[in-house]
Amino acid sequence: MARRTQTSRVTFDQIKKKIAAFKRDSITTLILSQLNFVQERDDKNYPIWILFALLKWNYMNSSCNFFRRTINVAQFNTLLQLTERFETQFEHVSFKRSESFTRSLLIMAYQQEIINEHFYDAMINRQIVLFHKIKTRFNVDEAFESATGINLINFFNYCHFTFLYLNKRTFDNTFLQDGLLHQDDYQKLFISAYGENELNKFLDLLTIKSPEQFSSLHKLGDEQLQLFETNFFLTKPFLLFRDNYVSPHKATFTQTINYFVYTYMKGSFSGQFPVDFGKRMERYVGMGLHDATINHLNEEELKKKYTLKKVVDYLVEDDILVECKATELHPRSGVLRLPNILTSELNTSVIKAYVQMLATAKAADPEKEWFGIIVTYREMYLAHGKHAWEEFMEKPATEWALKEDLDIKLVPPENLFFISLEYWDYMMQVIKDKQATLKEMLIKTRECCNSMDRINGSLLMDSVLKKHFKVKRITLSYLVNAHEKLDFTERMQD
Repeated sequence: MARRTQTSRVTFDQIKKKIAAFKRDSITTLILSQLNFVQERDDKNYPIWILFALLKWNYMNSSCNFFRRTINVAQFNTLLQLTERFETQFEHVSFKRSESFTRSLLIMAYQQEIINEHFYDAMINRQIVLFHKIKTRFNVDEAFESATGINLINFFNYCHFTFLYLNKRTFDNTFLQDGLLHQDDYQKLFISAYGENELNKFLDLLTIKSPEQFSSLHKLGDEQLQLFETNFFLTKPFLLFRDNYVSPHKATFTQTINYFVYTYMKGSFSGQFPVDFGKRMERYVGMGLHDATINHLNEEELKKKYTLKKVVDYLVEDDILVECKATELHPRSGVLRLPNILTSELNTSVIKAYVQMLATAKAADPEKEWFGIIVTYREMYLAHGKHAWEEFMEKPATEWALKEDLDIKLVPPENLFFISLEYWDYMMQVIKDKQATLKEMLIKTRECCNSMDRINGSLLMDSVLKKHFKVKRITLSYLVNAHEKLDFTERMQD
């Protein structure tokens, strides 16, 4: 859509005024209807985040006042078009200049993450390993249950069952996709397996029941930016509407499955959980290395060998440095992508990790060509090391390296890679399947990320992996064994 001129710019006040003219329920009905229509058609190109934002703005700025009008389809379409115009005015997305091309693509990738999430069993299995199987001083099982009233493993069972219900149409054409968690099937089955009290606790935890609950979902206050912060339903994927529990879009629940426990624990136990989770991540990454039988040294072994206080978490084979960082991208960085914001947010995580790689490489063998992988829990949308260097890393990393008497050439930016924990598992499976070595995957990623070819080029490592190294089935033992903890299928049969 072409950018509008300054004279025709849309303001949020215009959108707010239109919303306020109509009854809240009438707008909500059409939003949910449109979302159902999009899901029925399996339309991956529809900008569902516009409907998500409108749903929130509707609850925040309208009411069920008897004297307000009921919106009709034509009026609703006008409201949609106004919101679409509001989105296209966002100045940080522009493909007119070459220097902003990559930045714009990454902003859009962050915005569209919600439609690119795909469920598979390993998504739940990974969390069972991270939060239940791996034991540390901080007991996540106990903390989660004390805060929510729900057993952690049961929570994953409830999520698995709910996902299958919301996606039942994929294997049953007769199932009507209306987004409702119906009493006569979903709730009845849930109660038969786990009891009514458990159903109520689960739905209460994940449901928006009042307009006030919408106010805290977005981290960004600017309404135009909220159109790009699309994962705000993550902790509250359901809506209580006209006495029915509704899933506005099943994609939001996939994100809930993937990130709810991490997000909830981080918010509820901010003093203990973040540090503890970093330790869990380190041990988890080591599990993959062991399962794929890859030669490696861990942090303690490296400290003893090279008498360093600060080293990376793993040295893999003899030239790959791996550092785990329990961090995620704040929406202001994902949406605005301003160098100063990225630097401020990532200085003690990503940039620090890179400097630790330089120090380890210098101590181990300063003459060797080194590769570095920074593993994060979620996708960080930092692209390839070379892109991150040009976007925000060069100045702070160079200054830090100079203070520590380290040479950037030890781990050149083009040899630096970012990967989420999900795709770390993917790489371990590729190695276990004997498709490629870790170094071969890094070299292929470097080649694709540096390519100017729009067809063969890629910004994110996971895209390269999915395209060039196909995984048919996850057989990593720690994930397979974790799946045995899920028992909802047996309970449903009983």
